[in-house]
Amino acid sequence: MTSKEKALLFPATHHMLRGESVLRREGFELRLVPAPPGSGQVCSTAIALPERSLRAALELLERNGVEVRAAVPCGGWREGLTAGFIGAAAREAEELGCPQGFVVALKTMARGERPNKEVLRRLLEANPRESELLQRAAGELARGLRGGRAVPMVAVRTAILRKKGFGGLIGEMSEAGLAYLLLVVGEGETSSWQEEDFRGVAGEGVVLAVDARTHAAEAAAMMKRFGAKQVLMGAGQARHLPPEEAAEAVSFLLDNPARPVGSGVLLPLLDEEAPEAGSEEDSRCRLIASVLRLALADAFIPAPPSSWRKGLPEGADMPLLLAEGGPLREAVEEAEEALRRQGWTLVGSAR
Repeated sequence: MTSKEKALLFPATHHMLRGESVLRREGFELRLVPAPPGSGQVCSTAIALPERSLRAALELLERNGVEVRAAVPCGGWREGLTAGFIGAAAREAEELGCPQGFVVALKTMARGERPNKEVLRRLLEANPRESELLQRAAGELARGLRGGRAVPMVAVRTAILRKKGFGGLIGEMSEAGLAYLLLVVGEGETSSWQEEDFRGVAGEGVVLAVDARTHAAEAAAMMKRFGAKQVLMGAGQARHLPPEEAAEAVSFLLDNPARPVGSGVLLPLLDEEAPEAGSEEDSRCRLIASVLRLALADAFIPAPPSSWRKGLPEGADMPLLLAEGGPLREAVEEAEEALRRQGWTLVGSAR
């Protein structure tokens, strides 16, 4: 896409989802991005498209009964904010006497250049002092990009969902104002799931992602048949990746943005069980989250309950709420309280 884009803002998630469907059906080039902070819109996801297509898109949406609240410039504010925070980190690193390679890597990104694998590798092998600097910059950037608003995603294993039922879960999500759903498909479970089950979820104003790491061969079918915005794949063992492999993974995401929830990138960032707070593995997870935020500014970066209960990793902005056990409302209230203590406001995309 060209650098001249417009972001369409919507009053509710179902208008955004309907708008995306209508525009894609007519061949419009578009992508889903977080709505600008302070936009005051009910739906936190916007549709970005080339400025040249704006008039035709608005006319098409109006004919199809899709309500658009506003069309605003897209992109420039995000790049400027990102460059500002990374530039400040580079200046601080220089003042602290950090190694030249680290300073150069930050300056490269502050200029708006796409980080290559060597730049990413250098950041991902940061020492404790460098890592602290990166985490602070990533945290400030995430808050600035989101306006301090964290968008939750409901996560549920298909084995549990089968007992709860689609209808029950969707009702709970609607009542709580939640729109993002991650289905975790267990080994050997897809054969009993019917297309209408998934389509039923996608048709209820829900942005659906599927964690199908044990079903890589079926990923394309899930995207095409089940209406999933994204299928997550990969080991999900971020904390065990050496810097070279982690740099490869981030570089791949930069080169191959999917059609996922929200912004173009949704990552299974951390394992379900987070490492002990303050441990070497915990520090590693938080460093990776920070580099991901700095490299992929407009990504939704998730964190499981075991992580955000101890403190949302700097750079992460999408707490996962487990829809297992008690009522979903209880998980929402727990997350609201935990994130409030960390200076975040929990918002649902459909609120």
